[in-house]
Amino acid sequence: MDVGTLYTVTYSKKFGASGLNVLWSGSAQEMYAPYGCSRWYFTFNDSECSNPGKIESIKLNRYYESNKVVYYNSPFTVQGTCQGISAGDVTVALKVGSCANYSAQETLTSWGTKTSLMIEETFHG
Repeated sequence: MDVGTLYTVTYSKKFGASGLNVLWSGSAQEMYAPYGCSRWYFTFNDSECSNPGKIESIKLNRYYESNKVVYYNSPFTVQGTCQGISAGDVTVALKVGSCANYSAQETLTSWGTKTSLMIEETFHG
């Protein structure tokens, strides 16, 4: 998948003062790209986190021998906590897209591996 939604979960958040801690673990790969950048990121009710900031991980590939294509599938995680989300049902999604100033790349997510998604309500103080 080049860009789009990989997983969607509805989480029932109980308290307005809590945060949502999210963790996705699996593998990730960019394909056919001697020079590219892809990002895996979480959204909450179709918006990226703004408090304290985006929850994302990126893969930047640069191969100096441009006539060769390298397939490098590696362990990968996206993790963080988002504050300021109201209590109630929250649609949490893991998405993949291109980095700023890069065109979309062909990506593989969790090819041949187990994948885990964790969402938990947390209090910080």
